Amino acid sequence: MNLYKKGLASIIKNGLIVTIKKFLNIKRQEKFIRYYYNRDTLSKAIRIGEKIIKMYPGNVYNYQQLARAYWKAKDEHGATNILKQGLRVKCGLTLEEIISEIEKKLPDNNLLLSHRFIFKGGHQNYGLIEHIYEEKTLLTKIVESQNSKGDSLIRDIQTENPDFHTITPSIISILTINDITFITMKKINGEVPINTNTDFINKVFKLNNLITSMDYNEVSDSLSLQKLTHNTNLINKHELFKAFYLVSQNNKEVFSCISEFLKRNMTPVDFIKVVDHLNNLIFGENYYKFISPEVHFTLQHGDFFKANMLINNHTGELKIIDWVGVRLGPRWVDIALFLGTIKLPFDIIRNNFLDHDRCNYEPVEKLFFIYTLIVSWAVTFNKNEVENCFENFYSPALDYLESISLELEGMQGGKSKII
Repeated sequence: MNLYKKGLASIIKNGLIVTIKKFLNIKRQEKFIRYYYNRDTLSKAIRIGEKIIKMYPGNVYNYQQLARAYWKAKDEHGATNILKQGLRVKCGLTLEEIISEIEKKLPDNNLLLSHRFIFKGGHQNYGLIEHIYEEKTLLTKIVESQNSKGDSLIRDIQTENPDFHTITPSIISILTINDITFITMKKINGEVPINTNTDFINKVFKLNNLITSMDYNEVSDSLSLQKLTHNTNLINKHELFKAFYLVSQNNKEVFSCISEFLKRNMTPVDFIKVVDHLNNLIFGENYYKFISPEVHFTLQHGDFFKANMLINNHTGELKIIDWVGVRLGPRWVDIALFLGTIKLPFDIIRNNFLDHDRCNYEPVEKLFFIYTLIVSWAVTFNKNEVENCFENFYSPALDYLESISLELEGMQGGKSKII
């Protein structure tokens, strides 16, 4: 159906005024995105965002979108003010009234000194409320209710498995008001890690092992399997990384989507050849059929990167935050993507993980771990790094895959060669 027919159908269904408003909104949203990603045109994005809110004042997402533009323009006051307006529209309460409702659910064993509203530019949340007591500080994260399932699950896991308190913020209460959820937790004293030394990497391995200790049967009632749909479109690196959680015997198409993404984003030809070769191997030997969710899928954070990790420089404690992307997925995906994006050479990965006692992967899991690692390298290395990465990254990884190929060949009586 062409644009004219779509417009006519909308007029017949919704009326002329509503159709014009929808058309204007679409155009303004397109302009907002275009101006938002250019620092020189942020002021234009803000003006357009204000017009969008005037047209659709009941859509709380528009307030968050405009707040991000204010925050990116280093106007924190403007960002927090617009979010307060959005929360009042959605919840029917002022921020002070919301805080009062939250604090009714908190343990009243310390004197509350003050509170403040904070926004850090997040795409998945509507800001934070900091509650400062005499002896502790709490944080309340504000999200749409549909994005709160991860924190609800972690609270349940913390109740049953005290070890999770060592890697995640302790969740104290969860309050929902008109599809907005307020998750209150203990504030973590720490900073996003800068160095990726051996000590830090070992802590990440320990963190990942504790998360993946929650297997399919323990979390499948709370989390459903991700599915590849006909509308799946890998439009950016974040979407590409999410695609790896779709690997199963019913989702062989995901590998084609990954390959197309690399070609569309002008990945160096040598990288694409390696990935295409591995895709042919996976399809030719039907290795994807070896993957069973009931056996190989575990709890996965879904956004297992340094930006979501906090390390206490005094105690050395490492914790992971922001569980909005929590999912069921292959147990190798989180850690493979993390190691790929910090550009850790393969020999270190092999010695400290794949061939280490901490890793109990089956051969087919190691194959897909390295596949995930290789694709993450392809989109992480910049053009200046490409020429020098084969010796320490791709070549030893492919050599390792050759030994795995021989092991799998013996298991299924087939003939498979990596290189």
